[in-house]
Amino acid sequence: MLVVSAAVLFVLGAAAAAGLALGTPWGRAAVIGAGVLNLAGGVIALADGMEGAVIGTVVSALGIVLGFLTDRSTSRVTTPSLG
Repeated sequence: MLVVSAAVLFVLGAAAAAGLALGTPWGRAAVIGAGVLNLAGGVIALADGMEGAVIGTVVSALGIVLGFLTDRSTSRVTTPSLG
């Protein structure tokens, strides 16, 4: 069960990162959602006493915070006007 959950979370996280990097409208929400799912897994791992759970929980929380701090616009590159 843990291997399947990790694989699903990997695919979701990779899609979320790609969506954010490409500037899609759903990228920011996907990053936050993947972070929340990872945080839930970290809390479960903490309760179960699994090794590395504290680090995973902290990294998940940072991912959520960074997801909230990203720009909401869909433009990924800004160019200065030359005129």
